[in-house]
Amino acid sequence: MSKHNIKIITVAGTRPEIIKLAHIVPLLNKRYEHAFVYTGQHFSQNMKDIFIDELNFKPDFDMKSNTSDISTIKDTMLSTIRKLAPEYVIVYGDTNSSMAAALVAKDVGSKIIHIEAGVRDYDYKVPEEHLRIKIDEMAHFLFAPSDLCRSNLLYEQITGTVYNEGNLIVDVCKELSLIATKLPLKSEIPSEFILLTIHRPENVDDEDNLKLLMNHFQSINFKVVFPIHPRTKK
Repeated sequence: MSKHNIKIITVAGTRPEIIKLAHIVPLLNKRYEHAFVYTGQHFSQNMKDIFIDELNFKPDFDMKSNTSDISTIKDTMLSTIRKLAPEYVIVYGDTNSSMAAALVAKDVGSKIIHIEAGVRDYDYKVPEEHLRIKIDEMAHFLFAPSDLCRSNLLYEQITGTVYNEGNLIVDVCKELSLIATKLPLKSEIPSEFILLTIHRPENVDDEDNLKLLMNHFQSINFKVVFPIHPRTKK
């Protein structure tokens, strides 16, 4: 797809970002000259395509980087974004795709808008902590999801303009929960259950930690539905 005179681009590359951006991307498409660029950090059918289909919005540009390496993602989309020459680049959260997009925006002279800014774990052992802090430092406009996140940014003396306008994932969950209650329950899913999702490398890539977690889950007096991450399944 070819677009010209693009004012804003939104960059994402993971399943959570697809979900979180499901409402704002169509809204931006209606109001601005806007393009949605998907990096391909998550690229399997279960991690990407099914969510794009279910949420009914497609990327204008799918870069198919098929990696989580920041440098590779950046290099894959640099020429495309340079041609689009957007005034603003929107990134969400703390993914490698968001970091790569922020670096590209800096290279091409676009202003960076960071949604979900100011989130902190206060733990530098968490890889995302470094990414979110760096993106916040680079961003021109920062949208914090809570008063606490806004306070973090003010404490850190961030130079960009900070807003607290709510949390996109809350809006998405509210609407999708209404849709979900109207869908028939699949026969293999119990009528009452607990949904389990674990995907962080320190939990699923460490065999001892994964076994420890599974031992805890066995003591739960509910059926547990576990949509397993492809890396964990492997």
